[in-house]
Amino acid sequence: MRNVLPALSLFVLSTSLLTVACSSTAPQATQQAAPQPAPSEPGAIAASEYRLGGKVVGLKGSGLTLATAAGEELAVSSSGSFTFATKLPKGSAFSVAVKKQPSSPMQACSIAGGSGTVGEGDVTSITVNCTTDTFTLSGKVSGLEGTGFVLTEGTERVAVSGNGTFAMPSTREDGSSYNVVVAHQPTSPSQTCVVGNDHGTIAGANVSNVDVVCSTNSYTLGGSVAGLVGTIVLADDAGDELSIDANGSFSFPTKIASGASFGVQVKTQPKAQQCEVTGGSGTVGAGDVSSVVVNCTTVAFTVGGTVSGLAGSGLVLTDNGEADLSVNASTFAFPSLVLRGAHYSVAVKSQPTNPWQTCTVDPSTATGTMAGAAVTDVAVSCTTNSYALGGTISGLSGSGLVLANSSSTTSPAGGATSFSLGSLASGSSYTVSVTTQPTNPWQTCSVDAPTATGTIGGNDASTHVSCTTNTYAISGTVAKQASDLVLTNGTADVTVHAGETTFSFPTNASGTSYEITVKTQPTNQVCTVTSGSGTLTNSGVSDVSVNCVWAMTFAYTGAPQTFTVPATVTTLSVDVQGAAGGTSGGKSAFGGRVEATMSVTGGQVLNVYVGGTTTTTNAGGYNGGGNGYANGTFVATGGGGASDIRIGGNAIVNRVIVAGGGGGTGQDGPVLIGGVGGGLVGGDAPTAGAANPNDNGKGGTQSAGGAGGTYPGYGNGTPGSLALGGAGANAGRSGGGGGGYYGGGGGVWNGGGGGSSYTNSGFASDVVHTQGYRAGDGQIIIMWDTP
Repeated sequence: MRNVLPALSLFVLSTSLLTVACSSTAPQATQQAAPQPAPSEPGAIAASEYRLGGKVVGLKGSGLTLATAAGEELAVSSSGSFTFATKLPKGSAFSVAVKKQPSSPMQACSIAGGSGTVGEGDVTSITVNCTTDTFTLSGKVSGLEGTGFVLTEGTERVAVSGNGTFAMPSTREDGSSYNVVVAHQPTSPSQTCVVGNDHGTIAGANVSNVDVVCSTNSYTLGGSVAGLVGTIVLADDAGDELSIDANGSFSFPTKIASGASFGVQVKTQPKAQQCEVTGGSGTVGAGDVSSVVVNCTTVAFTVGGTVSGLAGSGLVLTDNGEADLSVNASTFAFPSLVLRGAHYSVAVKSQPTNPWQTCTVDPSTATGTMAGAAVTDVAVSCTTNSYALGGTISGLSGSGLVLANSSSTTSPAGGATSFSLGSLASGSSYTVSVTTQPTNPWQTCSVDAPTATGTIGGNDASTHVSCTTNTYAISGTVAKQASDLVLTNGTADVTVHAGETTFSFPTNASGTSYEITVKTQPTNQVCTVTSGSGTLTNSGVSDVSVNCVWAMTFAYTGAPQTFTVPATVTTLSVDVQGAAGGTSGGKSAFGGRVEATMSVTGGQVLNVYVGGTTTTTNAGGYNGGGNGYANGTFVATGGGGASDIRIGGNAIVNRVIVAGGGGGTGQDGPVLIGGVGGGLVGGDAPTAGAANPNDNGKGGTQSAGGAGGTYPGYGNGTPGSLALGGAGANAGRSGGGGGGYYGGGGGVWNGGGGGSSYTNSGFASDVVHTQGYRAGDGQIIIMWDTP
């Protein structure tokens, strides 16, 4: 037997070295040596070791892991061969299994020949077959109404007939992409379907969220118009209206859904035309409707007639309130046409002017229904308008004013503020003038120039008449004034200087009353006015005369006074005024007045007595006033004293002119005034009433004093006497009588009577008596003229 131990040892050593060398380049999996049988004897040879492997078919995913029964794992990333790192000894059993299936995509791998016994050589018969997982692709459809709807994905097609779910016939491998698209949109009605979630990648689960939404398509409704002259309004069943004014195509703004019915009608025919619609109804298909045809034909005529009396311009007629026509001739015809069978109505819209007229349409021809021919019998008649001619007047106060326009006249009354001259036809010219000026007062009236003439237009003509009252001068002469004299007419004053012999008030309105009086007498003179009053008419006044004489005025002094007649004077003018009765409670009975001419001789001395009055006591006034009676806080006043002129001495019998004084006041409840002084019989005091009718003092006469008042139980007032007023009764509040030629009687609880006046006819002439003239103290004025 050959000694093979060295050789075997060398083989084992070589194998060990080879194993070490291979271990340095082996895969990551740890390779483990097969357990070696213990040598039976020294020098025995180790058993052979072989690799375990095979091939992988169909691998697409990642993460495939194979494992042996011994626990060795091998990660496989692609199809092809594979080999475990650890060798197995010959004769040993082996088993290979899939520990982890691949993913991305998900696959299922199975092993064929995965178990057995290691023979002579490496095991390469293990086969790993991998197949990819598959999933369904589906979704849902909504809004589908039509037919013929087809979806595709790749090469697969699916026909969808209704709303709900759908699915592609075959499954899709995990990880494969998909894209679902519409191959054919639905029809009847025409719809557009949109696919949502239409594309993606299979990711380990069934896809069921493909969302198909379908909506019905809408299309325009339209067509064409031919023969149109005016404007037509079409309407469809959807409520749209369309105004068309030209031939050609048209379309309504609102679209109509496919499958819906449509209808087109004429809502408003064009004027003077009749339009008909063909193809105006149907069902909308899969496109715009353009088959509606509107054909228009003219079936209308003109409306016209005649115009009579037209003189102005601007006449406008209207037909049916719409068509306007300006007319300036005797015939007319509206250019717009009226359809046969349609109504027409002709009216006046604007009346003519220059001249202004009123035109009317004969009612029997103004309206009608259009037949088969033009209307030519509408009758319009025009008449010229008339307007009032007149105006306003200012300042008219006189009468007799006459205003005229041609042959028409009017005479407004005084104070009128308007006038009328009748009516004139529009277009007529006029001229308003004053033909007679007013009188009483005399005035000058004029017509305002801008409106006095003109032409009647379309309104009443008005002018204005202004009247002003004429003014005239009042003038006269002045004689014998020695210093400045002031005359007045009540509103204006004129100063006549010494030496001037004329005067004038230049502006005095006609119709006004005037009275020229002396406002300020010259020094120591009295001037009288002759012909100084009247009413101005239509001319001035120039005959007023003022004559001045010398004068001396005697005021109350409480003592006799004297006047010596100038040597050459034989006549005096005197003005003798008695004093008023005493004042109480604001009441006083005025004294009398005597105006007269006295015959005198040069150098003669006149004794002058001026009567006095009282306001604070019951004493009678100077020169004959009777005393009143005081009782309590109220003071009954005394009578006023008389004023007189005496010749030949100072005795009572030497009086030749006397002006009586007024009676004093009394009281019986209210203040009771005395009787006024003056006159041939002095005034009685008013009675207190029916209960005591005789308590008043009576006036003096030419032969006796006035009787005193009586009041049962209270005594009697003292009667008046020659020159003296009687005293009031010693009871109550009783006024004294006034002094006079004969004094007035005293009152009882009442006023006293007034004293009488007197003139001696041997000395006085041209006598004028005035009762109740003088207030306050008396006064005597003596006047004379020089030769």
